[in-house]
Amino acid sequence: MKTYVETASKDQCLNRIASDAGYLNLLRECARKMNAGDYLSCGNDWANVIVQKWNDEYDVFDAHCFLEVWSKIQLHEIACIPIGPVPQPKSDKDIEFNNGVVSSLAFPFTGEFVGGTGEDDGCISWSEPLNAGPKFRVPILPGVLPLEVGYTTGWTTIRHLFYEKGVARWPYQSERIYLLVRVIEPEISLTPNLRKIFGIAE
Repeated sequence: MKTYVETASKDQCLNRIASDAGYLNLLRECARKMNAGDYLSCGNDWANVIVQKWNDEYDVFDAHCFLEVWSKIQLHEIACIPIGPVPQPKSDKDIEFNNGVVSSLAFPFTGEFVGGTGEDDGCISWSEPLNAGPKFRVPILPGVLPLEVGYTTGWTTIRHLFYEKGVARWPYQSERIYLLVRVIEPEISLTPNLRKIFGIAE
């Protein structure tokens, strides 16, 4: 699944570049801003929430994934709910520490960290409806989301958002966990491959 979503996302990016003369320049400028840490807001580095690389060398494919998610957050198609403050995460090997943090979150949240090399690093759940803010007409109903801790790719975030309707992100050096919850179905801008993956009718 990861490889298929990555391929589909890169195909979408290349097709957009081929059909839109200005898109490559937009991606280059976005990648430059990501590398410079220019997507800081209220103490949050949104680039790291959506995609985080160990060397902070973001390229145009990272920028494409970032813009796909960031634009939907700005359009209120994806709700972003911070949890915290919490201690900054440690490496995947420190299962006891990370699990101790997510399993003792303030009500109504709880979670489990398992680490490893699986599809995700665990899960975060909540037992009461969540207020996503004044722009959202209805609360986020109780549920559970996969947890991604530390470094992650943009297509991993996209896969969770559009295939599992959300993801809980706990970036390295972050004192908050972010619930990204899709509240509006993806639009037809998705490529046929991605639409097939996410089970969306043509």
